[in-house]
Amino acid sequence: MEQKRSARRTSLRYKFQLRLVRRAMLPLAVLSAAAMVVIWSATTGRHEYSMDELRWLGIGGVALLFVASLVGVGWSLMLYSSRLAGPLVHLEKTLAAIAAGDLSTRVHLRKDDELQEHAAHLNRTFMSLQDRVKRIHQYCRYARETVDRLAASPDVKDKDQLDQMRQLIGFIEEALQDFKV
Repeated sequence: MEQKRSARRTSLRYKFQLRLVRRAMLPLAVLSAAAMVVIWSATTGRHEYSMDELRWLGIGGVALLFVASLVGVGWSLMLYSSRLAGPLVHLEKTLAAIAAGDLSTRVHLRKDDELQEHAAHLNRTFMSLQDRVKRIHQYCRYARETVDRLAASPDVKDKDQLDQMRQLIGFIEEALQDFKV
């Protein structure tokens, strides 16, 4: 089972890396191709170039490809960073709500967001915490009912211990009120 999870994680990382490279390379490839077309169109024709003119055309062509590469990388980063920034901001808000005690909060991302797998893991974690807090609530209710039943019984001689149990249950319930489930 662990091998399947590990293989799936590796596959997902590979898919993420492949999408990242593809999104980064597409604008770079388009702008580089456009720069090559400009260089090709500038150097074709019947004109005979001197060595000095060829040197400047080469330098200009390399400079044009360099600028096209910078613009392509910048464009790619801007496009791709928005695909990561939105989910990260949403995760940050959700984690802040959880830190404030709202265990009913869930991470909702678009289906094609890059952090979808991480959001699913966080949601499972939040549900598990929520279930545990609900179970503790139930145990407190059961303990309080049991203590009240014992206190009503005429056979109980030490009411102080029952009062201490009530007080302890009250402390636990008070601590649980910090969580919204």
